[in-house]
Amino acid sequence: MLDLDTLFEITRVGGAFVVSPTEKTEFTPFAFVLNVKGLKGGRAVELAPGYTLRRAEKSEVDFIREFIAKDLGDANHGIWETRPPKSGAKPVKLPRNKWRYFVIEFGHDDPRIDLLEAALTLAPVSIDLAFAKIRANLKGVVVSACVFRLPAVFQSVTALHLNDKMISLGKPEGDQIKDLFLLMEAHDHSQLDLSGVIDLLLELKVLPHFSSLQVLGYFAILESLLTHQPRPDDRYDSITRQITQKLALLNRRWTTPLNYDPFKGAKHDSIWKKMYAYRSAIAHGGKPDFKTDLALLQDATIANFLIRDAVKKSIRQALVEPQLISDLRHC
Repeated sequence: MLDLDTLFEITRVGGAFVVSPTEKTEFTPFAFVLNVKGLKGGRAVELAPGYTLRRAEKSEVDFIREFIAKDLGDANHGIWETRPPKSGAKPVKLPRNKWRYFVIEFGHDDPRIDLLEAALTLAPVSIDLAFAKIRANLKGVVVSACVFRLPAVFQSVTALHLNDKMISLGKPEGDQIKDLFLLMEAHDHSQLDLSGVIDLLLELKVLPHFSSLQVLGYFAILESLLTHQPRPDDRYDSITRQITQKLALLNRRWTTPLNYDPFKGAKHDSIWKKMYAYRSAIAHGGKPDFKTDLALLQDATIANFLIRDAVKKSIRQALVEPQLISDLRHC
């Protein structure tokens, strides 16, 4: 069972926790997920051994609604209790049995919340956690605890307000998350240390989605994973050239390669040359010009999705082939 020191460690990045010693501890530990609207092909999806995604039960919905009202504001209930209209602008209210409250049920009292969140973030179809309600050890007394990182929750909810891109999951998506969880659980960081890379990826979630700092953070992760300090006597050893060449190699290995369709037939090298021009514009406080110099990239949205996808795919490859990534970093 988790103790308070572990809770502090889990929530170290802008996090907080609330402990309720007076609340009954006879409940099934669970985490509320923010961006799931439905399940495909069944009533539950296994995400990892001991972690099951399902529709929230009444008592869980009541707890979730109380959390939302207290920490996010009553107006946010609409995200999970309405759906976008087929026509017009007003959201459609859903009956209670259709509300979009889904949880991950924990099958044990010591859930690896940090590992689970990392796997959910790295997955091709990502899931955002709001909080985890668990049992914890407070000086020998079992209490209920609500663990969350409010800045990250706020940014995820803000993004949902802007685009309402909630997702439906089935067994294929669950299997992808399960594979990632098991790979991360078994990963030997002495061979290739990914702890800093994964921590930074999670830290970026407290920033506004695709803000300048977050985008620069994605570039920083990619560079820390794949590049070495350029050799001053080798003009072909620049960071841009390293990323371009190494991503080209990785992209040929990926079953689902990077999506270059928006770039109208442009070659890999040309795309990443412009991606680094985009990075440079942001880093130096300029305004990226997608009408002239960066026209190949179309717009910031397309460029941002590309860098995030490249980061997630590269980290997943590092879990599958750590020696390859280690070799690439140093060559």
